[in-house]
Amino acid sequence: MCPRRASKSPPAISSFQRPNCAICLDWLGSDADREVVVTDCGHVFHKDCIHHCIKLNPRNALCPSCRGYPGKRRKIFLSTASFGQSSSQEELKRSFRSIEKLQKDLDEQRKRAEALERDYHNLLRSTRRQDPTPHVPGHQELSETEENNVEDQAQILRTSLRPLMGPSPASSLPQMVMVGAHPPPYYMAALGPAYHPIATYAPHPHLPIPQSAFTSFYPPFAVNPHFQ
Repeated sequence: MCPRRASKSPPAISSFQRPNCAICLDWLGSDADREVVVTDCGHVFHKDCIHHCIKLNPRNALCPSCRGYPGKRRKIFLSTASFGQSSSQEELKRSFRSIEKLQKDLDEQRKRAEALERDYHNLLRSTRRQDPTPHVPGHQELSETEENNVEDQAQILRTSLRPLMGPSPASSLPQMVMVGAHPPPYYMAALGPAYHPIATYAPHPHLPIPQSAFTSFYPPFAVNPHFQ
């Protein structure tokens, strides 16, 4: 028979976290394959643990906890480890919580990386829509230099032709009169009924005139240097 407790007050249930087997000190119910049994004296063990104890001493089959014989009244006592047997389980719980936290941080970092990648692609598409020409180092400077050279050449050509054209611009010439009897036909710009010659134009490229210099002549003609 189990010895009586010194205090008649019921034990505080909150004094233990989880019951364990007094023989193997493992938690009761932690493994579904291991059955749990209650002895006549009220102590709870794993079935394989208590059977092993009985096999070791079959003649004196006493309770491993109280070393007593069963009585008429049955009580159930749940044993708990007093030296922190749940440390391994608590460590597993802490590891599991740490893994969950790391997984959550990883998901947040992945979402942030995806958002940054979307912003980068949107900015790249916006830049391409604004400037369809691929960026080449020196491309803009080269284009500005070419435009300046073309403007300088046009200005030089207009300056050289100003004495020949007189005070009136080329766009004010009313008509072109063909003069001469033999080819190539030469054309003379005339002003008014007096047909005072200003310059002659031939379709041969003696002195090519850019189209931008005289917009009123199309196709572009050339100044005949042999006109007298």
